[in-house]
Amino acid sequence: MRTKTRALGSAVLALFASTASAQSDGTGDLARRAEILQDVIYAYAYEWDGKDCAAWAQLFTADGVFDLSGSASLAATARRAEGTEQIRAFCEKRMSTVLADVSSHHFMTNTVFGKLTPDSAEARTYAFVTWRKNTDPVPVVQNSIIYRDVIVRQNGKWLLKERYVE
Repeated sequence: MRTKTRALGSAVLALFASTASAQSDGTGDLARRAEILQDVIYAYAYEWDGKDCAAWAQLFTADGVFDLSGSASLAATARRAEGTEQIRAFCEKRMSTVLADVSSHHFMTNTVFGKLTPDSAEARTYAFVTWRKNTDPVPVVQNSIIYRDVIVRQNGKWLLKERYVE
């Protein structure tokens, strides 16, 4: 069993090494991808689910766009917010109304990067969102979403320039 485990571990390391060596083609920068995943994609979920609207809005550029028009179930709440103030206001309204007695959890998965440069990225991510109301015994899947993002680096920090929700 140890031999199989070592072989599998070696294969995984070889895959990472070969992917990392592909950096010159614009798609293999593992460190950049990891930064974006942690600093933007996952932080988005944690800040929203933690109901910290100020921190959530700061994940967007000053002129960032949050567009819900591609999601029939969410577009009824709001279609589009532009700039961190509108984005924060959207969050605050949602938290004080629809999500007032709800604990939500975003499960972000299957992020695929398109264009990736030292200062910008395009990505799409699947998300499953669960809600648990105070009276619910277990969480319930509320929505299945695809996020389509334009992400930029400003002052050394990765931020959402555009997030489209489908």
